[in-house]
Parts: sequence; structure tokens; C-alpha cells
Amino acid sequence: MEKSKNFQIIKYDNETGASEVKDVISVEHAVDIYVNGKLLAKLACTPQRFEELATGHLYSSGLIRAAGDVKEITLSQDLRTIRVTADLIEPAPTPAANGFRIPIASILKNSETFLKRNQTSQETGMLHSCALFIDEELAYLGEDIGRHNAIDKTLGIALREGVSFENIAAITTGRIPGDITTKFINARVPVIISRSAPTDVSIDLARRYNITLCGFARGRRLNIYANEQRVVI
Repeated sequence: MEKSKNFQIIKYDNETGASEVKDVISVEHAVDIYVNGKLLAKLACTPQRFEELATGHLYSSGLIRAAGDVKEITLSQDLRTIRVTADLIEPAPTPAANGFRIPIASILKNSETFLKRNQTSQETGMLHSCALFIDEELAYLGEDIGRHNAIDKTLGIALREGVSFENIAAITTGRIPGDITTKFINARVPVIISRSAPTDVSIDLARRYNITLCGFARGRRLNIYANEQRVVI
């Protein structure tokens, strides 16, 4: 299924006036996730990586602890329904362990690389993205019209490939409200980096659960809102 479409539109510029141009538009796709026969979530997403989306959603909700907890994933023919059979657990967030550290130079360098790798996002101007730092390099990029989905897809891709999350950092294009930070707490990701800003709730959660929270990672600058001990300056 296509994740973008071309539309003829009228584009106006104050200097050149109006002209008819072709524009690339992201596709919005509605999907329901059922887990063990019960509806878990109704999502609007970019129509790709459905299995990773479902796996990552369960993981970031604290409902599974490993890819092996997911026994089966099936998609309906119209790709509107994802059915998952899984061994679920009760969410039990715990503070992240210390030990993992990442150079600030690596964060700033890769934040620029991160933007350049988001080709569809640049074409449409609306997709959110998320990626993971593995050995100080970007890996497992996920994109979606929703920043929550982009995170879930990225986590799902990495989880299904057996990645350990205790020694990685995540970078995302979107702002960081409390529910985004909660996703990373449940996923046991110790460092969150955004090109945008966190909310007060997000900062409070990061400090409570020993998560390093960084924002405005752009160019040569970075704000550290919580647990700066993991960032090597």
C-alpha cells in the first residue's frame, strides 16, 4: 500500500503569485488492533510496518517484555484490522539503570543525519520520525503521521530484531509530552532526544524514573532537562 500520493494543487507565493503544481501528500490509514480477541487501540497511521506497529505499541504500553511474548500477528485483507495473540503482563514501570553514556557530539551530529534520512517526511512535510542510537550511530528509523506511531514502529522493528534497549538512546522529531516519555519508560530506553520541547509532566516523569531527557537538539545546541549524567560533554 502506498504511503504517499500525488495531488495537483494551487500553490500561492506572494512574489510569484498562484500556480498549479504537483504535491506529495501522506496517506492516512485507519487500523484497529485486537489483542487476544479484545480491541486495544484504534489508530490513524501511515500504511506500512503494521506488525512492527502492533508489537511496538504493546511494548511501549508495558504489556509485553520481549518479542517472544507475541505469539501471532495476522492482518485482515483490507489491512484495517491487526489481530495479535500474546502473553500479556501488567505494566510495571521502573527507574532506568545508570551506566549507559553518550557523547554530546554524537547526539548533535546524528540529529542532523536524522533529518536527512527522513525522505518521505521532507517530501510531505508532515511525517514524524523516530530512530535509535546503536553504538552512537542511527539505526531502526520509523516514520508515521503520528509521533506515537513512529515511536512504536521504531521500537517494534528493533524489538523483533532482538535489540536490548538498556544501552540505547532514542531521537524523535516530535515534542515530548508525558505520554511519550511514558512509552520510553515502559520500553526501558534510558535517553530521550527530541528536536522539539518537553512538557513539565515529561520532565517530572524523566526525573522520577531516571531518564535522560534532551530537547532542541539542533545544530550545535542542546537542552538537557533531566539526568545529565549520561551525556558526555
